[in-house]
Amino acid sequence: MITKHDIQKLAILARIDVSDTEVEHLQRDLERVLGYVEKLNQAETGAVDPLTHVLGSVNVTRSDNESSSRYEYGGVLVEAAPQHKDGYVAVRSIWNGKR
Repeated sequence: MITKHDIQKLAILARIDVSDTEVEHLQRDLERVLGYVEKLNQAETGAVDPLTHVLGSVNVTRSDNESSSRYEYGGVLVEAAPQHKDGYVAVRSIWNGKR
């Protein structure tokens, strides 16, 4: 049985303010949830295989191969910048205003 005191302790842990009316509603709702969980716990599952994933898929990922494509577009991006110098994007200094 969930008491009003239990709900108030939960509210303190969750750092939420609850009114007396809300405490009563939460008490009733939590009792219903725990009652449903108890019904689920009573279900016979001995003959059921454990289910780890409903689709049965395994992680589908690309192979992790090093590629030069990481550097392919660097020059294009630098050239597209309004100001660039020696292969780098030139930006105004935050210290003295020079480029």
